[in-house]
Amino acid sequence: MTVVADNDMWTIKAALDWTIGFLERKGDESPRLSAEWLMSEATGLSRIELYVNFERPLTLDERATLRDFVARRGKGEPLQLISGKVPFRYITVLVAPNVLIPRPETEVLVSEAFAELKLPRVADHVAAGENGEEVVSPELPELRVVDLCTGSGCIACSIASEYPAAHVVALDIAPEALALAGKNVEVLGLGNRIEVLESDLLGALDPVKTQIGERLREIARIRRMCPQKCATAFLAR
Repeated sequence: MTVVADNDMWTIKAALDWTIGFLERKGDESPRLSAEWLMSEATGLSRIELYVNFERPLTLDERATLRDFVARRGKGEPLQLISGKVPFRYITVLVAPNVLIPRPETEVLVSEAFAELKLPRVADHVAAGENGEEVVSPELPELRVVDLCTGSGCIACSIASEYPAAHVVALDIAPEALALAGKNVEVLGLGNRIEVLESDLLGALDPVKTQIGERLREIARIRRMCPQKCATAFLAR
C-alpha cells in the first residue's frame, strides 16, 4: 500500500482524494462514501465538516489511524467493523466480529412491531428529568419484550430507548453476542430495563413459559419478517 510520505503536507482534501483513488483500484463499490466514512472516523469530523476543512492538515495520529483504516478497507473489511459502531434508528450500537452487523431492514422490523401494537404516543406520557426521560403518566401501558437471537442487542436497545415503559429480555446462545449486547445495554444506560441472558431459544425463560406459550404464534410470524432470522415477541402484562 503506497502512502503519502510523513514529511509531505497531508491535508484532508489530499488524503481524501488519495483514499478514493486507492479504494477504486481495490474494487470498492462506493469509494467516495467509504473514503468519507473512514476520514470522518479518523478525524472526528462529520462529512459536512470535512468539506469545509479541506485545507486542514491531518495530525500524525490522524494520519496513522487513517492509514490503518484504509488498509483494512482495502482488504474488504466492512466499514462498520472498522469504526466499531453503526447507527440504528435513533441510537448508535457497537458492533464486533462474529456478530451480525445490524441492517437497515432490521430497523423496519421495529417500526412494524410498534405500528402493530398501536401504542400511545410516548411524547404524551413522558417528561425530561435529571436522569433522562421519565414516565409521568400511569396510562402508558407496560410492554414486556423477548428478543430472541439478540446479536448486538440493537432491537432490544432500540425498543427500550424509544418506549420508556418497555422491559426487555434479550436472549442469545453465542458468547460473543451476549458480551456485545451487554456492552450496548451498558453504554446506552438501559440496564434497568434490559436483561441479557444466555439461552437456547426460550430455554432460559422456564418460569414464564405459560405466558410465552400463548404468544409463540406471534413469535413465529415476526421471525419470518426478519431477514436475520431473529424474532422479537411482544408480551403484554
